[in-house]
Amino acid sequence: MKKENLDYEKEYDIETETKNETEIPNDSFDLDSDPDFEIEDLNEEWEEDSADEGDGRFSRKINFHFILIGLIAVVLIFAVVRLAIWSKGEKIEIDPNEDTSQFDVETEDYIMHVDPRFLEGHEDDGVQTILCLGNEPFASERGENGIARQLEQMLGENTVVYNAAFEGTTLSCQNSVYDEKVVSDAFCLYWLSKTITLQDFTLLDNAVDTFSQESPSAKEALDTLKSVDMNAVDTLLIFYDGQDYLKDRIITSPYDLSDIATYTGSLRESLTLLQDSYPHIRIIVLSPAFACQIGENGDYLPGSTTNTLYKNGFLSEYMIGEKNIAVEKGVTFIDNYYGTIHEDNYTEYLEDNIHLNDKGRTLAAERIVNIMGQ
Repeated sequence: MKKENLDYEKEYDIETETKNETEIPNDSFDLDSDPDFEIEDLNEEWEEDSADEGDGRFSRKINFHFILIGLIAVVLIFAVVRLAIWSKGEKIEIDPNEDTSQFDVETEDYIMHVDPRFLEGHEDDGVQTILCLGNEPFASERGENGIARQLEQMLGENTVVYNAAFEGTTLSCQNSVYDEKVVSDAFCLYWLSKTITLQDFTLLDNAVDTFSQESPSAKEALDTLKSVDMNAVDTLLIFYDGQDYLKDRIITSPYDLSDIATYTGSLRESLTLLQDSYPHIRIIVLSPAFACQIGENGDYLPGSTTNTLYKNGFLSEYMIGEKNIAVEKGVTFIDNYYGTIHEDNYTEYLEDNIHLNDKGRTLAAERIVNIMGQ
């Protein structure tokens, strides 16, 4: 026991001695008494550095504003100069004899041919047979100056043209359902197409006597239509003038695209009937030529800028509607509105506000022959 106590005391003395040797006297760190010792204020130095950096950012900010203002000023000056030059304009000298045909309006013609598959099994008799349907462009003149006769002369001796157009009619029907009180509807395009495809002339026979009071050549046209062998027909021409526009017929019904009392509906349904029954026939639809409405004082109101009474559209909109159906059904379309008799030349080719004169009929026949050859 004594030995263990002695050892413990010995170890304690050694640790105490070591600890005393490593302690540093307090008087060796008297900071106030040392004149060479100085404490730096780090906060003050950091504030100075921050101030210096702030000055740099402020300077850069000012420089950026100056640059932006300068750019805006340059843009404004440029805009003012350009506006002044534009306002001043430039004198242009126009030569009245200059050829401006390169700037003519592009026509809306659409050329299609019968799919060869539909000609399989169809016998070619060596004669080009053409059937004309429509109203005044074909019907108002059936003699030598008429379009049908001129087509025969222009296309050659192996061409036969049947003129079954009815004057005083329209492409669209007045009523969606036939009414005997409106006999002209029996001769609109849809009921003609229905008659042709069914080869049943009862409707037309019942209406022709009454309708002849309005259309003197109606019986002649009906007799011609009855004489045509549709299987021998090669080309069908459909040509109505702007009567649908003048009579304020609806162009298209958003509720019934097949409504025959609308311009496009009647054309769509008629083409469907004809194509289904006679797929070998090349169908060519001709648009109305330029026409005018007649104002209260008898002055002509151009169809290009005069809407119908019930705001159904301008004449050009009827033309575009007709073309859209032609494209939809895959048939040829001839644009007479821009390409034949238009606003710049109609006084030369119309005898009044809508009807073709002799020169107009010749011009229309030449257009047909040109398109048929393409």
